[in-house]
Amino acid sequence: MSVDEIRRQLPNFFRCPLPDCCLDFCSPKGKLLFKESLNEGDANIYFKLAAHFHTQSEPQWSCGVSALAMVLNALEIDPCIVWKHYWRYFDETIVKTGKSIEEIKKDGINLLELSEIANENRAHSKARICEENEESLSIFRREIQESARSEDTAMIVSYWRNVVGQMGDGHFCPIGAYHEATDSVLLMEVSRYKYGPHWVKIIDLHRAMCVFDESMNRNRGYLLIKPIISTEGPKIRLQTANCCENRETISSITSWTQFLKSKKSPNETEENTKILANLSEIFPKTQCFYDETKDLLDLNNNEDDGRNDFRIHAENFEDFEKLDIFHCLIVLAWPYVKNYSDRSERLRLLAEKWRKSAKISSHSQIESFQQQIIVFLECARLR
Repeated sequence: MSVDEIRRQLPNFFRCPLPDCCLDFCSPKGKLLFKESLNEGDANIYFKLAAHFHTQSEPQWSCGVSALAMVLNALEIDPCIVWKHYWRYFDETIVKTGKSIEEIKKDGINLLELSEIANENRAHSKARICEENEESLSIFRREIQESARSEDTAMIVSYWRNVVGQMGDGHFCPIGAYHEATDSVLLMEVSRYKYGPHWVKIIDLHRAMCVFDESMNRNRGYLLIKPIISTEGPKIRLQTANCCENRETISSITSWTQFLKSKKSPNETEENTKILANLSEIFPKTQCFYDETKDLLDLNNNEDDGRNDFRIHAENFEDFEKLDIFHCLIVLAWPYVKNYSDRSERLRLLAEKWRKSAKISSHSQIESFQQQIIVFLECARLR
């Protein structure tokens, strides 16, 4: 008997009816609650989440990672990893986790681990543990409303399903709205094959979150997740309009790859001169933009607009003191492959050494710039 034949003979389900303590979002009353929440300003975060609503791909283990992927996309956080083709987007396979998929399948993920995973994926996460007292309930209610009214703070709850009469055990779910008159929240259910989005009373949900989690040695709770916003540092980028149609930049990326692969000069001074010359020739400054609205400015002027970190290090970049900021950033952000070539390895080690002492804002700029390069490398590969 085949696996498919065995599977067809096992008990199977087409969704589950919601228990009486939950209200279907799509019901007339569910729609009314949403309308009233929206009018009160308590459903702002819903639209961000709904635009990236995600169904967990693996029923047995992926609810936490799926809920987080939805939230990270809703908060418009760049994963800095190519998902498919040349697009960057979060799903369960793109979210960076400290555990392997096999470990997650075996042990699952608890609240504190999911918080760490959120932080590893360019977000700021704060975990709250729920306790069976009025203070914990009051804080939970207040932070639900703050999240629901915002457009940049999402909440993921960790609760025990059967406490609210649902099929299953531990589960993660984002919160989409708050209805003050009924003291209810809208759960953006990631297990949509089982239940659709639904309203549940805060007091019932809080009780389900106070169930003890042995893996943490404490109760369950919730996460408040925000994007990490850097207000410092330069915003230098490649000319990326119509990425894969931008033949000039693709040609430059390809030429630099070939240059890195070519034989390194035995004389260090000669090698440095060659690197500087090729950078200037391969990457003309017309390919660089500063900020989102302006063409390349004189990056070596004296205005203190956040570019000083790069200016200083461009001037002190080992033997490359003649590097301007744009070309310094290319050297720092290039996605080097270890031991790709002698020339590439030398630049990789120099860049690694500098990044250890760089500001956080500069790291953010380097990562952003590096992902632009990765997209162009993928475009070049597909041509």
